Amino acid sequence: MCRNRSGFIISVAIFLIHGITMPALASEPPTEQMMRRCGRGMVNVICAPVDIVNYVEDTRIKEGTMSALSYGTLRGVCYSLARAVYGVYEMATFFRYYDTDRFVANYDAPVICLDTF
Repeated sequence: MCRNRSGFIISVAIFLIHGITMPALASEPPTEQMMRRCGRGMVNVICAPVDIVNYVEDTRIKEGTMSALSYGTLRGVCYSLARAVYGVYEMATFFRYYDTDRFVANYDAPVICLDTF
């Protein structure tokens, strides 16, 4: 019980610190994007174990108890691992700045000529 409470307090503290620093960084889009990625990664890592319970419960409601014990658990573990790995990836690469304007193609829409038929 104490371990769960301390984990909850730590996660609330992280979210409060993140919430306090975000208005100060609002004028700097690259920094804001990096903080958002880091926060999203932390949330994914922290909340990954919850996926196991959620998928077991969803499978129990939809397909029954025996399916929940086998398929629901396996599905929850797979989704939990994927979420945790992606969260670690985002936390490890949050400092990389991606200029989204650079990826937008500047071209005119294709012209479809219907008069040729």
